[in-house]
Amino acid sequence: MKVKAFPFFILGWFVFSGFILYLFLASLRQKVEAQRLDRIVAFEIDFQDIQAFASRENKSLTDLLKSIQTIPATVISLDAAVAPETEKIIRSFGFKILWRGYQEEGSSPVPILKRIQEEDGVLAYGDVALGFPIYLNEVVAKLKKEKGVLPLFEFSSQDGSNFLARSLESQVIKGHCLQGREVLNPQIDLWKNRLVRAVKFRWVRLLAIRLSPGLNWQENIDFQKSTADLLRRSGFTIREPVTSPLYKPEFRWGQFPWERNLKIRILLILIFSIFTPVIGIAVINQLPKQNYFGSFLGFSIFSIYSGFIIHALGSHPQFILGISSIPGIKIQLLLPLLMGFILLMRKEEIARLLKTDIKIWHALFAGGVGFALIGIYLMRSGNAPLIPVLIEERHFRDFLENFFGARPRFKEFLIGHPALLVGLWLRSKGIGNQSFMSDGRFLMIVGMIGQISILNSFQHIHSSFFLEQLRSLHGIWLGLIIGFAIILVFKKWKEN
Repeated sequence: MKVKAFPFFILGWFVFSGFILYLFLASLRQKVEAQRLDRIVAFEIDFQDIQAFASRENKSLTDLLKSIQTIPATVISLDAAVAPETEKIIRSFGFKILWRGYQEEGSSPVPILKRIQEEDGVLAYGDVALGFPIYLNEVVAKLKKEKGVLPLFEFSSQDGSNFLARSLESQVIKGHCLQGREVLNPQIDLWKNRLVRAVKFRWVRLLAIRLSPGLNWQENIDFQKSTADLLRRSGFTIREPVTSPLYKPEFRWGQFPWERNLKIRILLILIFSIFTPVIGIAVINQLPKQNYFGSFLGFSIFSIYSGFIIHALGSHPQFILGISSIPGIKIQLLLPLLMGFILLMRKEEIARLLKTDIKIWHALFAGGVGFALIGIYLMRSGNAPLIPVLIEERHFRDFLENFFGARPRFKEFLIGHPALLVGLWLRSKGIGNQSFMSDGRFLMIVGMIGQISILNSFQHIHSSFFLEQLRSLHGIWLGLIIGFAIILVFKKWKEN
């Protein structure tokens, strides 16, 4: 793109982005209001756990149910093998029931459907949803008739679950499960932080908490009570599950068909996510090199502005509840880096690179290093990264979250923002031999990771819009401190 035409392109982009924001701002306002209204959380306990503790501690079912009411847990999950007499006792205490089935593909859900009563729900375990594949319509019809709830659990994937969720949109409740294999070794503080975080930051409204065999009955109850107390102090009410206010009549989610079309929303999200970092790096490459601090702030503000638009585009119940997801996350993380690399390369460098006689071992080494770095970057991204988070890192994340109110992301304040600031400073001072690796441009590419992360944060549609702004601002000022510290150390080293 010619330099003279560049300002007109930027002006056109801001006109386009402003128009999109104007069209979808109502969706963002509705999402913020719905989140303000949606403050009810339900606790669910598995009946198998109750049976196990009744046997282990020689306690009666009625005593344990009374104890559960003190949490207060309001939901118990059962399977069709539980005797009707036992079900009657459970209902007499006022508990709602989630009927669960260990489904095999094609097996009939009729034994469960016959026992569903008004405002019950279904909770299928295993790899397939209840009724998959040929009985799904029967499950939908029964839940509609009984006005039941359909929990949709985070990070789980079942064949047929999307069909049920899309057919029962207004009855979906987002859930989070502390699974049996996760509670073998007591980590009470870690569990509390995880559960509270799921409710406060990811719009979870049903907590399915398996009882830990590493704790006795009263310790399990006390743990859940303290978790409920933390949520109450954050403004939540603990009671039976209710459907989300997202589907109240006043929330229309777009007056026009193209506003309600998720494919259009997804396409626009991808456009802003991929091209915002590229435009940002192109702009600061055209700006005067001396004002490196202004370039950094301008790039960051531009990313937050685009994040604002992305969050408005994503403000729709299907994205919030996890019924539909925004695809192409890995492309959004990688493609802007590749495009930014090409933009910052000079013509003579590209020509020289193309003419270079590359030996096989050079290609293998460079490719191996690049593949490893990119692989780690991609595998550490997302809500369920392929490289797991260590317990020590979880504790550090919890500390940051409790201290700042919104945890700044490591990719921003530890990597991206300091690298961008130092890269812009190196470029402004003309330090290095003016090669791509030493004159600041390589660090500018690394710095794009922070800006991409800002945009990715705003795609957490389930999270509070204001929380994502706070998270991004914390990342920026912390990244600036680290970046300036690196610059100061570099100056001292050069002086010596």
